[in-house]
Amino acid sequence: LHAVNLDGTLHMMQAFGQVAKEMSKPASIVNLSSIAGIMGSANRVAYVSTKHAVAGITRAMALEEGRNGLRVNAVAPGVIRTPMTDFMFTTQGGEDAIRAVHPIGRAGFPEEVAAAILFLASDAASFITGAILPAGPKLSQSPFIKVSQSPTFVVTKGREQAIPSRMARGWPSLMLVRINRSIFPRYSRRFT
Repeated sequence: LHAVNLDGTLHMMQAFGQVAKEMSKPASIVNLSSIAGIMGSANRVAYVSTKHAVAGITRAMALEEGRNGLRVNAVAPGVIRTPMTDFMFTTQGGEDAIRAVHPIGRAGFPEEVAAAILFLASDAASFITGAILPAGPKLSQSPFIKVSQSPTFVVTKGREQAIPSRMARGWPSLMLVRINRSIFPRYSRRFT
């Protein structure tokens, strides 16, 4: 997983960055992260770590290469209807839960992610670099995870527990998540 999601992305960025530098023309890289790469997701540590890393190397290379005319951004899709996510739609209540929480009332399609990528690669985004563009519902609306809304509380086993203020200070975006077991009991039980 790390070899494909992280190492492959990094090596391609480095190779393209070198070519773009030699061409001396403005260029753009658009990586593929995930909503999980922005907020995390329970029971998916390896995947989440690779997608967080993709977001990090996207921002780092944007800072390093911006003056050379290279813009570096990423798209972070939410639930996209693909063969890999079919289980979310075939699990009882899964599709209804997706409809209920998404402002548009449905999951995304690969073509919509492609449109976000095309936008970031285009001249219409010529002043955007280092951005991670979410393509899907806000994570706090996701039917698959529950998020604590307060940076000083953590959701564990359905209860909020206080974090000492000295730990919360400086972490304004701290939100810890857990899997919503009522929607996917088969998958969450496997990891407990």
